[in-house]
Amino acid sequence: MFRPEIQSAFLALTLLTMISIGCARSEVEAEAASAKVNLPAGHLQLDDDTRQRLGISVIPVETASVRTSLNAVGWFEAPLGSEITIKSPISGFVESIEPEKWPIQGESLSSQQAIAKLKVFLSPQELSQMVQAKEENDIVMQQSLVTMELSEAQLKRAEDAGNAVTGIRMDQLKESLERAKAAYKESKEKLPFLLKEPYENTGLMTPISMTSPMSGRILALHVAPGQYVQMGDPLWEIGDWSTLWLRVPLFQTDVSKVVTDQLATLRDAASTDVIFANCISVPSRTDVATQTISLFFAVPNAEWKFRVGQSHAVELPTSGAQNVLMIPQSCILYDGFGQPSCYAAESDSVQFSRKRLELGAALLNRVIVTRGLDANDIVVSSGAEQLAAEESKSDLVIDDDD
Repeated sequence: MFRPEIQSAFLALTLLTMISIGCARSEVEAEAASAKVNLPAGHLQLDDDTRQRLGISVIPVETASVRTSLNAVGWFEAPLGSEITIKSPISGFVESIEPEKWPIQGESLSSQQAIAKLKVFLSPQELSQMVQAKEENDIVMQQSLVTMELSEAQLKRAEDAGNAVTGIRMDQLKESLERAKAAYKESKEKLPFLLKEPYENTGLMTPISMTSPMSGRILALHVAPGQYVQMGDPLWEIGDWSTLWLRVPLFQTDVSKVVTDQLATLRDAASTDVIFANCISVPSRTDVATQTISLFFAVPNAEWKFRVGQSHAVELPTSGAQNVLMIPQSCILYDGFGQPSCYAAESDSVQFSRKRLELGAALLNRVIVTRGLDANDIVVSSGAEQLAAEESKSDLVIDDDD
């Protein structure tokens, strides 16, 4: 055990050291915080080592002459022949192909894929007619067999008799035999399509497989398992929305401005995705009430993101041209509200400021800037995300010091 005076001296020395370290750290943090505070909000200053570590690279804003566009709104429609309704070919009961497996709305189907099976139901009158047809077919077969046996026996005796039987009689016997064979063959081919004896539990015939005539998805169901349907009742609606038509009504004066051999542009409001659409030749009448003419554009929709009846904004290329400012897509950052911005660098690339942007059309990997930048600005093309993280880190340090 240390003596009391030694313990007191040791504690005093330790406390003095901690106070000195805390004061030094506070001075350093205060200097750093004051340096950050001196910069306006949205500005950032980095040394050479930090810029190299973050991989910051800058480029000047590009000025280009591009074709002007016309902003409009269109409505999605299903192309002709892309939606069909499968109807019952005959009266009967609809059943699933596999137990506990029934097609559901939205399910994808391939061409000629089996959907369900239809057990054909016969009414008493139809059943009576089928039984009568089966009996008549059996009679024809039996009569044909008897005729064949008699004709063959007579031909054999005529051949044994030699010249005692005339040639005409021989031809008649051969014709009778061939007629009997033809009748027997035709009657035998009908057997698979007729009822089978004994005629018990013949109210239901062999099930008919119902298949999808096209690839697509089930849009609507009109039948449940085990339900009785009559001929012509709708069973399922199937549609192929992998490509949709966008109908865009325009005033007659604007139709002539649109360049139909150029791609139209659709932007997804929830993301930065850009979709291009081709103008297709679809005859369209002028709407007398609104004096508009509709142009149609084929929009790829492999993921079924768009729905029939949905409206969407579209940019249509026109014949005019204008000078615009453009920057690469890699320069643009989006906040939590979807607002775009970028970092602009000073001439010495030491200080960086964040600028709000208003964007126009996208061309390949570049975007038109309608507001927020000048022609002589320099923007960060690589490392913008790292700069945003560095700015957030600086804001956290200042908040902690407060």
